[in-house]
Amino acid sequence: MTVMRANHVINELKKLGPVVEKLISTYDSIFKEYDSDELSNFETNPFTSEADECYNNRDVCRKFSQFQIELMLVKHVALIENMIVEIFRHLTCCLLKNDEYQKEYFAEGAKFSDPMVAANKISVLTDKKIRIKKMDFWCLLELMRTIRHHIAHGEPSFIILREKVIKFNEQINIIQFISEINECVRSKEMYPTLLHPTNDNKSNWLCCVSENIHELTKLNLLFLKFAEDIRKSYIEYGTAAGFSQHEIYGRMPKF
Repeated sequence: MTVMRANHVINELKKLGPVVEKLISTYDSIFKEYDSDELSNFETNPFTSEADECYNNRDVCRKFSQFQIELMLVKHVALIENMIVEIFRHLTCCLLKNDEYQKEYFAEGAKFSDPMVAANKISVLTDKKIRIKKMDFWCLLELMRTIRHHIAHGEPSFIILREKVIKFNEQINIIQFISEINECVRSKEMYPTLLHPTNDNKSNWLCCVSENIHELTKLNLLFLKFAEDIRKSYIEYGTAAGFSQHEIYGRMPKF
């Protein structure tokens, strides 16, 4: 039930909005005690137990922020990926009844879950009427899938092209540069630091998720808009193709 699934995803994203705001307000109420003004009081005598406690508390708050961003990113990406796969499933098995794709991806026992493949096949099935990869948000989603993959495997850092990070952060500022990767010309192997970075746009950088927890509001809103755009595109396609509302919203067949 594709539109119903889309509605479910959209509702889940909307529910995450107040959660995000609560996380931000909680962070602000705690972290303000350990901001730069508070720490400046210890600059003249930084080796006291009070200074140590303040610095440690600040680090904990920042780790809390970084951790929440990682969790929310994983949750948002999972929801949208599921939505894309379900659209492909519904088009293949219900609306268009494509035997080839049904046997290849949705035969009994199959557990297809690749949103990248699904987005491509949706475009093919609909004669490019639904082109999810052409939507503005797709580039951001691709990068977030890379980050999610590293987080899921317990890797706190990842390598990304500098210009991609800059473009991404213009929309959602949650990627932090660590160091430019030193690529050996002879061996072509990568080393994790470059003492004097070139800052070239085509340079690769070791990065991590930042502590900018306030950016979670943007992340949630952008995911919500993307989900709504996909749903709108799907409904428009189904309506233009002559399918009834029952068919567009219809239940999935049981295999």
